Amino acid sequence: MKSFDTNRAWIKVANPEIRQAQDFRYVARRIADEANTGGYAMYRTILVAIDGSSSSRLALREAVRLAASTQGIVHAIHVVDHAPVFAYTDLDPVELVDAMRKSGRVLLADAEQACAAAHVTCHVELVEPATLSDDVASIVQRYAEQVHADLVVLGTHGRRGVRRLMLGSVAERFLRCSNCAVLLMRDDDSQERTPRD
Repeated sequence: MKSFDTNRAWIKVANPEIRQAQDFRYVARRIADEANTGGYAMYRTILVAIDGSSSSRLALREAVRLAASTQGIVHAIHVVDHAPVFAYTDLDPVELVDAMRKSGRVLLADAEQACAAAHVTCHVELVEPATLSDDVASIVQRYAEQVHADLVVLGTHGRRGVRRLMLGSVAERFLRCSNCAVLLMRDDDSQERTPRD
């Protein structure tokens, strides 16, 4: 039987509150148990946003595992975030965006390979902002609505305290605006080793 690590997961299930898996562990176990037995067909259309981080690789693995268990479909997207372009004034913005697109295509090809290895149907797309004010969370939300996602799986860096307040996170912003179930995967091995703020 496949395992599901509830210690690394944050889950939002038809509830606007954000809760860690320690409080919601039974939900994670139920998702895993029923998915492993093939009885949990609720999550057939699974969206995963990938950015190359170790937490997004973990999110991809979980999305593929759930889709394989439910005979579902994985929609893997990479958002070309134009916001960093404005931070590097000494670099050519066109070249920088082209490099981000190329990197995104490589990540999406890896996602296709992971799905193919698990015999999971996969659709990939490189997504770009429609306007300068588009942020990654709202782009992921629009895409989730477009594909009628039952579940969105995202990686998160697990920042705490003041760093979390100042930096925010794509995952947290997405949680606040999402209309479907969300599974956040945190890779503790990649978590920044800083004292708590």
